[in-house]
Amino acid sequence: MVLINNLANTPLTGIGGLKEIMAHESWHRIQAGYLTPKESKILSNVFGKQDLEFFGMPFKNDWGVQPIEIQALAFQRFFTMKQQGLTRMDLLRDGIVETLNQNFPRNGGRSWGGKLTTDALAVLAEGWERIIAFYNRSMNYIEGNGFRNVYDIFEDAYQGRLTAERKMESFVQVMREADEVANLPDVEFEEFMANNSGFEDKLTRAAIRKDYWDSWKGRSNQAIAKLDSDIAVLKQQANQGGC
Repeated sequence: MVLINNLANTPLTGIGGLKEIMAHESWHRIQAGYLTPKESKILSNVFGKQDLEFFGMPFKNDWGVQPIEIQALAFQRFFTMKQQGLTRMDLLRDGIVETLNQNFPRNGGRSWGGKLTTDALAVLAEGWERIIAFYNRSMNYIEGNGFRNVYDIFEDAYQGRLTAERKMESFVQVMREADEVANLPDVEFEEFMANNSGFEDKLTRAAIRKDYWDSWKGRSNQAIAKLDSDIAVLKQQANQGGC
């Protein structure tokens, strides 16, 4: 009842609105079951962290907030920006105005908004942001992750393209299934592997996804080691079964 009451009294929109909360939680679902290894790498490398800082600035490193939540907050704010019909440059300009108002207050408490100084700084910042975006995409391309950056992934998620042609593969469910398969009797195991030729690849994707999930939550990576063990068991059973 408390949860229902809280939801009933939560505004539909705004940074803490129901839509934004749903966007936040949907990103956790994407982290757990949809991201490819390349997309996870883009979100984790130094270039991705630079992009995430744009929307995650309220969280300082020494606050102890884990990357998994910083990502979700960043996507939540990206969602809010898109819903309001704004762009990153709009947010950048607002940030410049706020900084000038705080550090260089004008007489009478007037705002720096609309002043030529603000517009000039915004143009410079926009140019710099475009250079950074191109550089980050280029570095991701060089690393084999495609000519993309964090905002491209967010845009695909917002538009529904990221999940449209992919099947949800929660690493929790896939790795639980792997444990069950490894314990099947030989005949059932052989039949399962014969009818599920892509299972090993699915297990690999799930293990990598779990590794990033654990890393983003600040835990040591264990999934890859378990993946090697599971695949070794599967192959041993397949060999013993004559596959």
